Amino acid sequence: IDKYKDLIEKYPRTKRKEEALYGLGWSYFRLSDFSSSAKVFSQLTNEFPESKYLVEIYARQGDGFYISKIFGKAAEYYQKGAELAPQTEEGQYCAYQLCHALYQQGSYDKAIASLLAYVRKYTNSPYAPNALYLIGWIRFQQKKYADAIEDFNFLIQAYPKSSLIPRAHFA
Repeated sequence: IDKYKDLIEKYPRTKRKEEALYGLGWSYFRLSDFSSSAKVFSQLTNEFPESKYLVEIYARQGDGFYISKIFGKAAEYYQKGAELAPQTEEGQYCAYQLCHALYQQGSYDKAIASLLAYVRKYTNSPYAPNALYLIGWIRFQQKKYADAIEDFNFLIQAYPKSSLIPRAHFA
């Protein structure tokens, strides 16, 4: 962290400043210092609005807020990442995490709608079985048992090799 700070301070106009800010923000994130990470990532996006790291930054900012249980703010950043690069792995991750943030906020109908849209759009995503499972789980929690059973059965049929199959059988 000190080396990144030194580099940024001593050479504020270096062509590597974008990489240094990203490295600094990521370092803070890895240390679970989400506040400092968010500040650095905000600086990076302000100074380099077309940064090649933008989707990753939105994902990490979303993750920081999610881990800190600030789900509304997490959803905002996940939404940005999902919209910016929907066909990339990181963009698909953001779209899936957006659904989770909505669920954690208690916005169950929005979460289900987002999860259904996710599964339709990203059928081959590694997160698709998880999305289907979460739909069933939400409906189970809402005491919509018949719908939950239907959702779990659909998961079993659509993704028979998913590691979630045993859980779907016993939910």
